[in-house]
Amino acid sequence: AAADHLSALRGSIRELDMSRLYVRHPVLLDTLASMTHLQRLTLSTCPDLDDEALCRVVTPLSHLQILRLSGCTRLTDGGIECLVQLCPRLVSLDLSGCRGLTAQGTHHLTVFVFGDANLTHLVSVSFRHHCC
Repeated sequence: AAADHLSALRGSIRELDMSRLYVRHPVLLDTLASMTHLQRLTLSTCPDLDDEALCRVVTPLSHLQILRLSGCTRLTDGGIECLVQLCPRLVSLDLSGCRGLTAQGTHHLTVFVFGDANLTHLVSVSFRHHCC
């Protein structure tokens, strides 16, 4: 039912908060991925959000500027690599409490922020409570 409501509004939604929800349901993933004008997305503490689901969601979101993933403990360095490649307009990224990330993954992100043209707009990255 929630996916039906989101699907009906997908062309007009610019900001969406789906914190603490199980997002791997195929219909929900397809609906999220169809919101191509989304600019701000919060998926914080989604218990089943992993690299594969994250990549599937962000692939068509070329306008995404703010992404909050705090507490998504199933995300790994692979998810960071996906974000770097697919979200060039990111301005703010919250990875607080994403315990699956390593020092190598966070280094990969900083290389793309400071040494590559992919993430030239990114001005805020949060790793609070993150231990590598």
